[in-house]
Amino acid sequence: MRMKILSLSTVLCLTAIVATAPIPHGPLLRVSFPGVRGNRPASNVGQPCNGYANATNNRQIFPIADGHILWHGSSTNWSAAVTIAFGGNPNTTDSFTNGTTDQFVVPWSTGTTTSGCIPVNISALLSPEIRIGGNATLQLVQDTGGKCLSQCMDVRMGRGTSLPKGVKCTTPLSGNGGWGKGKGSILSVRSQFILVIVILVLFIIGREVTWRC
Repeated sequence: MRMKILSLSTVLCLTAIVATAPIPHGPLLRVSFPGVRGNRPASNVGQPCNGYANATNNRQIFPIADGHILWHGSSTNWSAAVTIAFGGNPNTTDSFTNGTTDQFVVPWSTGTTTSGCIPVNISALLSPEIRIGGNATLQLVQDTGGKCLSQCMDVRMGRGTSLPKGVKCTTPLSGNGGWGKGKGSILSVRSQFILVIVILVLFIIGREVTWRC
């Protein structure tokens, strides 16, 4: 059996085709502070903690008040929130609930920016799990229109401020609940209509429904 050897020009041609072929990709989300679980931007749609099941061993100190999350992404039309779980290794959607409802430290908000700073006040949750030195995991969840991304930050609760030296959070929460690089956007007419429908459905079925990624 004879092996056909490709010429150098053929190899270069095939290499160019592979290099220039379009690579399919969807929306991306990346937290730059505090440190995240895993080593890649969030791209695994619908998976808690971007698909990473194990907490990091190197937890950063994160204040129970006056904390911040720095993020950037690729979507210009999103809604997002931050939930929290307590303990050593939360890795399921239910880990970020109190057993019945999601544990939000930053409520849902909409925006159109691709980067920003999110103020986080863990103490506002009024949970008995909040204690100095305790382990917690923050999860930033971003819905880009049917595609839900998340990144988790395994931290140790402490005091003080969380931002690195020289970094300032210049995008505090706006009056309408939005956050990002500038003011968050007000809900569109379509979003308001959908919200009314959801409220009516919840009223009819008499259940409390929690958000699931």
